[in-house]
This record gives sequence, C-alpha cells and structure tokens, in this order.
Amino acid sequence: MRIARRPIATAVVYTVAGVLPLYLTSAQAVRLQDDLAFGKTELGLTVSSFWSRRTS
Repeated sequence: MRIARRPIATAVVYTVAGVLPLYLTSAQAVRLQDDLAFGKTELGLTVSSFWSRRTS
C-alpha cells in the first residue's frame, strides 16, 4: 500500500505560507514600531488589514 504524500506536503506548504507573513510581522513588531513610528493601534490595524486581504 502506497501512502499519498504529495497532498500532505502540499497542505503543509500552503499552511506555512499562509501563516508565515503574519508570524514574521508579529515577531518583528517592536522593531517595526520603532522604525516606522507605529503605535500598537496602527500596527494592529495594519496586520489585521493584511490578514483580511490575504484570506479573502
């Protein structure tokens, strides 16, 4: 019996690709706030607008 690995690998790649931009932005939040003079509200709105455009 052969296990279908290609669909599993594809699902993992798409999951990582969908989450990675938000994770990287969140991980660099403090530096972004300092460099771009963003407050918490502006950064939250920016991330949420990106996320809503990405998922629609």
